[in-house]
This record gives sequence, structure tokens and C-alpha cells, in this order.
Amino acid sequence: MFTHNLRIAWRQWRAGIFYSLNGHYRSTSISAIARKALVILQFTVSVSLIIATAIVYRQIDFAKARPIGYNRDGLIAIRMRTGDIYKAAYNSLRADLLGSGAVIDMAQSANEATEQPPNADISWEGKDPASRPPFTNIEVIHDFGRTIGWNMTAGRDFSRDFATDSNGVVINESAARLIGWKNPIGKTLHYWNGDRHVIGVVKDIVLGSPYQPVPATIFPMSYSDVNYITIRLDPAMNTTTALNKIAKVFRHYDPQSPFEPRFLADDYALKFAAEQQVAHVASVFAILAIFISCLGLFGLASFMAEQRTKEIGIRKVLGATVTQLITLLSLDFLKLILLSLCLAIPLSAWAMHRWLENYPYHTALQPWIFAAAGTTAIVIAMITTSFHALKAALANPVASLRTE
Repeated sequence: MFTHNLRIAWRQWRAGIFYSLNGHYRSTSISAIARKALVILQFTVSVSLIIATAIVYRQIDFAKARPIGYNRDGLIAIRMRTGDIYKAAYNSLRADLLGSGAVIDMAQSANEATEQPPNADISWEGKDPASRPPFTNIEVIHDFGRTIGWNMTAGRDFSRDFATDSNGVVINESAARLIGWKNPIGKTLHYWNGDRHVIGVVKDIVLGSPYQPVPATIFPMSYSDVNYITIRLDPAMNTTTALNKIAKVFRHYDPQSPFEPRFLADDYALKFAAEQQVAHVASVFAILAIFISCLGLFGLASFMAEQRTKEIGIRKVLGATVTQLITLLSLDFLKLILLSLCLAIPLSAWAMHRWLENYPYHTALQPWIFAAAGTTAIVIAMITTSFHALKAALANPVASLRTE
């Protein structure tokens, strides 16, 4: 009996080797599970990257749509490389530029309107001496607010009709809230080594990062601590023609320095460069991951269709329609994709929530983003597997039943 069993085992072992060498070896359940697990992993990564890419682009669009408090279109900034000449001859320079027809208005300031303002040492009556609240400041001259188009919410703008404005200051809404004044007009701020009286409150202006809250900012009047000239171009004139006219005037007053205007709209757009790079890289990896996932799913569909050839033939002989067979085959893959969605959605939601926390001014995680990503993954999966499902469903059942 023992010898008989040994001969049977020997023949089975030789048969297994024969089928393996001739490509007829059927995969074990472990290898089948490994294939499915790989497809789940690939689609989990793909869906996560689709969601991440969508949220990054949405965050960029959200920040771009943020009201900035002034009109940056048509504004150029020019750094004063020989400040003493510009300060001494500013009135003549202004008159010539306005007379050229290329300029509507212009003003000087310590910083470019798209720069993050420097910190300021501010105090006021009733302030806790131990506290140091965050303040920023930009020294400006009379025409700055009118040139950039800021919006006053209380009081008035600087005016040459008031000699006392030389010691005046305009504050933004964030500064008024931080100080706690319900009516700040006429109140006194101690700024560096002197007192300044508040003449107006301006609507918050986004000067630094579009992703950060607007800091408490003051705009003191100063004709000495200025480094930039901001110019608003006349929209009725061609931009190139206007710049040529402005360059001619500047070269008259400073022939040694190059004329290098900076468009504030372009400078503001640069603030989104880092996030746009992240979005671009994420989109490239998402496309690559989807492609790899489709290859894996295509191979798995081919393998499973081949494994179920006889089953499909029997079902077709018993009256199953092509639609029913395609649905039967597709359900197996749909289960894998749904499982990958169950993994990808909470994982990406957690990761993107953490990423958005880096931006105080950020968009919200909307459910439609996850739904759209899931729908996209399902559609891609169904398109990928439809070829093999349709091929198996249309096969001749007689040939299928002959398959061993």
C-alpha cells in the first residue's frame, strides 16, 4: 500500500512539473490575493494623488480669488536707486510723468505694495507695557492710497490741504481691531520716537502672503524714508508706448540707472509659484500612477477572464446575456476599486487637512472632491476591464467549454 501511494504521489508531482513548464500551472490562492492586493494599492495611491492634486489647485484658486483691498492692474513699481535725486526732484518728476499722458497717478513708499511690510514698534494709551503685539508699517506720501486704489472705511485719506497730516497716520482694519478702538479717528499712536494721530482707517490690504491673515499695519506719512515709486498707467494708452514715455522721463532725471519697472500683477502672481509647482508635480505623479494602475488592472482582468473561461461558457449556454456576463466580470473589479476608495479617501483627507493647516487662509475640504475622484477611478477601472470582459462574454461557448 505504501509503495502504491508513493507511485501515485510521484506521478502527480511529475504532472505538476509538466503543467508548470508548459504554462498550464494554475496560480495558487496566495498569488491571486497578491495580484488583487497590488491593484488595490495602486488605485489607493492613484485616487489619493487625484484628490491631493485637486485640493492643491483649489487652494491656489481660493487664494487668487481673495480680495486684496486695492487694484493692482496697471500698477508698476520702480526702485529709486539714487534716492536723493528723486526726493529732491520728485515734484518735477511727477509733473513730467503726469504731463506725458502715460500716467494717471503716482506716489512714493518705503516698500513695494506686494512686499511683506517690516515690523513696527507701536504703543498707545492704555496699552499693556509688557505686551508686544505684531504690527507692520509702510511709510507713504500723500498720493499713495489714491494711486493704488485703497478703500477708506473711516476718516479720510492723506491730503495736502491739511498741514498736520505730516504727523498723521492711516491704519488698516486689522490694526483698529487689535488695538480695540471703536472709533480710532483722532486717537494717538506712539510710532518709534514720535506721536502720530490717526486720520483714517483703510480696508485690509494683502501686502505679503495671500495665504496669511492681513497683519495690523499702519501707514505713516513720510517723504524721507521712501524707496519705491508706484505708478498707475493710463489704460487708454498702449502699455509699451506708456513705458517708453515713462522711461524717457526717468532717464532725464537719472541717466546712470537702468529703467526696470516691475508690474505688481506679475509680482503678486509669483506668490503662487511654490504651490503651483507642487500642483504640477502632483498631477504628473497622479497621471503616472493611474497609468501603472491601469496596466495592473488590465493584466488582472486578462488573468481572471482566462480563469473563468469555462464558467462563462456554461453561463452562456444556460442563457446568460452578454450584458449579464460583462456585469458579472466587472463586479469583481468594482469591489477592488471600492476597497481602494475606502482606503484612499480617509488617508488623503487626513493628509490634505494637515497640509492646509500650514495656510491660515485656506479652502475647505469639500465632499464633492472625494466623490469626483472616486467616480473618476471607477470609470477608469471599468474602461480598462471592459475589453477583456466583452471579449470573454462574446467568445464562442463551445470553444470555452473545451478549455481545460
